[in-house]
Amino acid sequence: MSAVPVSVILPVYNRTRWLPESLASIRRQAVPDLEIIVLDDGSTEDVAGVVRVHCPEARYVRQENRGPAAARNAALAHATGAFIAFLDHDDVWPDGSLAARLRALVENPAALFVLGRTRFLATGETPEPWVSPNLGAGLYRRELFARVGLLNEQHEFMEDVEWFLRVREARLPYVAIADVTLHYRRDTGGLTQGRSWGEAAVLSTVRASLARRRQAGAAATELPLLSGSKTDPRAAGPVNHERTRDQAH
Repeated sequence: MSAVPVSVILPVYNRTRWLPESLASIRRQAVPDLEIIVLDDGSTEDVAGVVRVHCPEARYVRQENRGPAAARNAALAHATGAFIAFLDHDDVWPDGSLAARLRALVENPAALFVLGRTRFLATGETPEPWVSPNLGAGLYRRELFARVGLLNEQHEFMEDVEWFLRVREARLPYVAIADVTLHYRRDTGGLTQGRSWGEAAVLSTVRASLARRRQAGAAATELPLLSGSKTDPRAAGPVNHERTRDQAH
């Protein structure tokens, strides 16, 4: 597989205890032409110092605190890669994760993005990996953001779910792979930790999507958020690209 430029966007707002592990997992991906952008969203902790020690090749950008959606959008404006990947600073990628996603998009040129499975890392909880609306589990062609738009900065929570709902409503082609591509921490004191569905804006986000579907004349049952590990048969283009190995460690 020929080298393809990939930009990795890593937004950070404090809680830097996990940042070295996240950066290390990016560096282990062994993907050529990798651009790493760390967007410091107004942290009071020394994010720049951590990046300088643990990933000196990364591009560090700082802005005033504006929330995760604004941080990802700002980093996207700095990114130069043809493919965009996201990783939260308290999550990690299994070894080989990025290469598996990149390979899937190269082999399926009609697909605008690929999603792998997410394994949750939480004390006392070991659910099976599943395909979830988490930006960190996927890889995205840059043109997808021109088609769907950026993340909605009015959403303090669930901005990734809201974006994925817009992607699904647009019926854009994608491919899902069975690889575990993301290890997601659920017990690190993140923004949605301990919040009710109402506080995290889950219900209002889904209601807004349903309203848009009705306005477009689409039945509410026609467009699930994600279709498991299968490529949506209504999405033209890519053939389902299944893999069987679990890369979680």
